[in-house]
Amino acid sequence: MDFKAAKLHENGWPLTMSAYKVSKAALNAYTRLTAKKFPNIIVNCVHPGYVVTDMTSQTGFITVEDGAKGPVMAALLPNDGPSGNRDFPPQDTFSHDKDPLNDKVSEMTEDSSDYMIKLSILVDQLKRCAVVTGANRGIGLEICRQLATKGVEVILTARNESRGLEAVENLNISGLSNVIFHQLDINDSTSIACLAKFIETRFKKLDILLGSDSQKPKAHVLVLLKRWSEVALKI
Repeated sequence: MDFKAAKLHENGWPLTMSAYKVSKAALNAYTRLTAKKFPNIIVNCVHPGYVVTDMTSQTGFITVEDGAKGPVMAALLPNDGPSGNRDFPPQDTFSHDKDPLNDKVSEMTEDSSDYMIKLSILVDQLKRCAVVTGANRGIGLEICRQLATKGVEVILTARNESRGLEAVENLNISGLSNVIFHQLDINDSTSIACLAKFIETRFKKLDILLGSDSQKPKAHVLVLLKRWSEVALKI
């Protein structure tokens, strides 16, 4: 109402990109609230910077490779990492190199007759599964690539099936066979429920949920977290 009445300055609102800036403040607040609501889940939001993407009309000064590093770092935080904030300590503060598989493998011996079978099962159990939304291009696509290079099983999602499948095909051709596609419309509860069922059936778990839909930068993460918490956190 203040915008329509031309009272932004009078009432203390930012004068440029007002709605966008307020939405980001709301997202920061929602992140903290969601982290408190789900204390067993690490919830953070990340500002990638002014990245060269279609959203910035290619006027950004940060490459998509660098823009994706922050979200990927947040996605791979250890279980005791920070939750409910946007500003992270230096990367070397966390034990990213500590692999839980090493601790488990050390408990087994190669003399065990079923060593390789147990190892194979263990690897499957510990392999992380990630969903990235709006990931057929831009930062979302690069996030998928970086996660996949780190051994994460990535589910690349997009509303447009043909574009999503093309993106996955290109990643697969580059050698990243651990990326698959599933259609997802974050504004459709049926679509979200379908994805949740797919994950429950195929992976039995979900370790990482990363919203990166540039089509709805103001509200998509709020909608996604709310609906996902209602539908998919049962996994």
